[in-house]
This record gives sequence, structure tokens and C-alpha cells, in this order.
Amino acid sequence: MRFYYVIISIAIILLGFTTTMEAQSKKKKKRPDPEKVEQKSTVKFAERINADIKAGNLSLAGDFFSVAFKGSGGYKLNNWLSAGLAAKAKLFFLNDRGQSNDQTITYYGFGPYVRAKFLQQFYIQAEYDINSFQIGENERISLSSPYLGGGYMQGWGDWKFGIEVLFIVNDEVRDYDGVIEYWFGGTYNF
Repeated sequence: MRFYYVIISIAIILLGFTTTMEAQSKKKKKRPDPEKVEQKSTVKFAERINADIKAGNLSLAGDFFSVAFKGSGGYKLNNWLSAGLAAKAKLFFLNDRGQSNDQTITYYGFGPYVRAKFLQQFYIQAEYDINSFQIGENERISLSSPYLGGGYMQGWGDWKFGIEVLFIVNDEVRDYDGVIEYWFGGTYNF
């Protein structure tokens, strides 16, 4: 008879352990609230949009003046990598002394970019732009080129301000626009 008491006691103890272990494993596997998951995903999309407004390539020498503007918008793929589209326009103004017609030359371009951020303020950037250069009064030429470079941004909150320098890879584009492009401006959600 004592043998049955021992077996029943062991069975009760084991049953108690299994129910306790089962209850603890159920506690750990808590399901997320669907409303919170949905709110999180919509907030994340808005937080991942970024934009730039920049001016650069400023030159003032005697009778020559040039300035350029660049705007871009992108999407942060993660905390350090973003991709998007950039558009730019540049104005050259030359005052020919003794001539009644001054020369105004414009160019514009657009293309995709990829930016990788490191150390919170620094980033490297690669662009591929298609540019339209004015080569005569009514004549234009389209050239494309990769641009490689980087920048530095510093600021508070969502807005950062800084400088960007891009090296123009294509020799033919360099004939029209120089070796580098430099930009000063602001970035939202860098």
C-alpha cells in the first residue's frame, strides 16, 4: 500500500512542476496588441522621410557670377542609410563689357542618390545625375555622370545644417561644370 502512496505523491509533484512550467512559458509568449503595432508602423513611415535644401557653387569674380540650388527628398532605409531623388539648377551670369547683351547660361539636372551616415554628423554620398547644359543661345546638351563625395551636418532636433562636397566623375561633365560641386544648406530628418 505504501508503494501506491509513493507513486501518487511523485505523480502529484511532477504534475505540479509541469503546470508551473507551462504557466511560465505562456507568460513569456505574450502577443503584441494589434493597435499598437499598426500605430508603430504608420509613425515609422513618416519618421523615415528626409529632405534637403541647399545652395552652392557660388562664384563671384569681376564680371562673372554663378549660383546653384539643389533640393532632394528621400527615404531612410534604416538609421544610417537613405536613398532618394535630387534636382538641381545652376545659373551663370557674365557681363560682357562693351556688349549690349549680357550672357546668362543655365543648367539643370536630376537623379537618384544613396547616402550612408556614420558618426552621427558625417556621411558619404553617391549620386547619378542627368544634366542638361546650355551650350548656345538655343542649344542644349544632355550628359550624365556619377558623383561621389560626402558631407558634414550639425544641428538640433530634426533640422541639421552643414556642407556637402561631391566629385564629378565624368570628364565631359567636368568640362561644363568644374571638378567638384559644393553645397551649403539644411537637412530635415538626417
